[in-house]
Amino acid sequence: MKSSSLKRWLTICSDDSMKWKFRPTVNLLCKYLGDFLIASYLDVIQESGYDSAYVKEIERAVLVKTLDCFWRDHLVNMNRLSSAVNVRSFGHRNPLEEYKIDGCRFFISMLSATRRVTVESLLRSYILGSDRKSCYGSKRIQLHPSEVTDHK
Repeated sequence: MKSSSLKRWLTICSDDSMKWKFRPTVNLLCKYLGDFLIASYLDVIQESGYDSAYVKEIERAVLVKTLDCFWRDHLVNMNRLSSAVNVRSFGHRNPLEEYKIDGCRFFISMLSATRRVTVESLLRSYILGSDRKSCYGSKRIQLHPSEVTDHK
């Protein structure tokens, strides 16, 4: 029964044929789930007995490592974009404007992905108790604050 309800909800979330008929319901459910996850995270942190400074340091370490991972990919994507924009200049488009527009779009996507993966990593590590992994799942994030020093 739960599975069919979830499938129905996901269908409603992705259904464009209804002209956003269910948008208010989807927004309400997203807010409820977000509030529930935040409350669960805070409860687990409180029950863990960790010092708040320690938890903040772990959160900062996860954010910095995730951002570093996505930033490196962003730089690679910007180099590729530079080459692609030069090709577009043959189509009588302004290459600098094309680069600015696409670069901004890539940057906003990178920030959004960083937020999402950071939250997923923290929820996974505290609530679900599974392995703590970086944005691609292949590298382990070291969550001991003594290992987080100057990032040069």
